This record gives sequence, C-alpha cells and structure tokens, in this order.
Amino acid sequence: MQDRYAELLNKLDKSLFLNEEVDINEAYYKFALDTDFILKVVMLLTINDEDNILEVGTGSGYQTAFLAEFSKHVTTIEIVKDYYEKARNILESIGYENITFINADGSDGYTINAQYDKILVTAAAKEVPKELFKQLKVNGKMAIAIGDEKLQKFYIIEKDNDGEMIKHFLGNVNLSEFKGKHGWNNE
Repeated sequence: MQDRYAELLNKLDKSLFLNEEVDINEAYYKFALDTDFILKVVMLLTINDEDNILEVGTGSGYQTAFLAEFSKHVTTIEIVKDYYEKARNILESIGYENITFINADGSDGYTINAQYDKILVTAAAKEVPKELFKQLKVNGKMAIAIGDEKLQKFYIIEKDNDGEMIKHFLGNVNLSEFKGKHGWNNE
C-alpha cells in the first residue's frame, strides 16, 4: 500500500486540484487536499482493488483520485456544480475511467450503483443518513463525521451480518457542513 501511495503522490500534481476561487483554509477543500488524512481514511476503510465505493462530496477531486486508484469503481456525488465540473474535467483528462460523476445532493446516495463496499462522506452530517447506510453492503464500512458546527466526531461505521450499525469513534474533526437534507440546519 505504501509503495502505491508514493507512486500516486508522484503521479498527481496537487496544483491541478487547487481552486483559485476557494480559500484553501475552507474546511471542505482543506479536507479534500490533506494527503495524510486521505491515506489514513483509505487504510481505515481497508479499501482494496475489488471495492465499489461511494464518495459523497467530490470537492476538488484529489481524494477521488486516491479512491479510484485503490478500488474497482468510485461513484462520487457533488452538490456544488462548479466543483463537480472541475473535478470531473481534471480526473477524466488524466485518464481515470473507473469513476461515475454525479451532480446532486448526496443525502440519498446513488442507488443505481449500490450496494457499496465502502462509503466516504467528506462533510459533517447531523446524523448518519439512513439512505446511505441502506446502500452499504453487509460487512461494509462508512467513514463519516457526525455533529454540528461546534463539535463533530469522526467515525468508521460498519454494517454487521444482521444489518446493524457498529460505530468506531476515531476522534474529533472540523469539517464543513453536509449540504442537502442532512445538513446541520435542516429539520
């Protein structure tokens, strides 16, 4: 894994994914460009070459490239049209063919490509979206932050053989708000 990670770092030019119109300190982009955090999540999710992955929040597309490199297929959903278009253009131009790009609210996932081995949510939701959990395979894993603008807890969530949710708390994080119906300010 470490060798593939090093190769990917050499292959990807991080500057391609920077958005001049977005302050790099914005939590959404900061998360998506943090290579150490991305590698930790890839390792915690135990992503492998056979995995079908759902990424909710494409952002810059940098993290999407990591997921695509280590898995069989990635479906990535982005609610912000400008982010979606830029990430799609970059990733297609550098040759990624195992990614499905969707411009929509990711709250309900994407049932057409479900069931997913792994789900990664790149923003903090007020709770685990039920529709996303339904699309997770038995023994699948989801990485998600749960909380509000004051406190967010990062979890790896597993779906056990009985379809029950098992939460593994990993620590506090500071991510942007999940947009759509599972955002902090939506009832």
